[in-house]
Amino acid sequence: MSSFYTATDHFTLLPAILLALFGCVALFFPKMSGLFSLVLGEAFAGIALWRQLDYVQNSGLSIQAFQGSLVVDGLSLFFNFLFVATGLLCGLISYRYLEVEGEHHGEYYGLMLLAQAGMFFLASGTELVTLFIGLETMAVAFYILVGFIRRDRRSNEAAMKYLLLGAFSTGFLAYGFSLFY
Repeated sequence: MSSFYTATDHFTLLPAILLALFGCVALFFPKMSGLFSLVLGEAFAGIALWRQLDYVQNSGLSIQAFQGSLVVDGLSLFFNFLFVATGLLCGLISYRYLEVEGEHHGEYYGLMLLAQAGMFFLASGTELVTLFIGLETMAVAFYILVGFIRRDRRSNEAAMKYLLLGAFSTGFLAYGFSLFY
């Protein structure tokens, strides 16, 4: 490995990499994957988080990556475990709803995993750029998930309103970050 991407960086990013990888599998192969991809992605991410928890508890130190822009400590691990549990629970609960609505596609689970990868950066990030990337990764997936039921007019309207509100708030946030910087 190079000095720009070390083994510690990889160990820190492993849960987010696994979530994004299984999310992309669910997006690119929606007929073959779906809920199976979600469950498998959450399981592998949970195992990676468990390894990080074991390291943090045994060493008593936090894991820092990318010159301190990502920090895995007890608080970030708590929230990441919470995100894994709620992502799995939400996926299992929404299975029946998507069947009833006739919108059961694998893309839904892929978007959930990609949103959760953004949440990982929100929980572990320490710099404004890292937090902004995590927030936008999560928000873009949520914009699509809000309008996922394409035949429902209310779903389309809600997605458009959420997109416009998110775009304006992102613009104000970026402007505030530039003033703060």
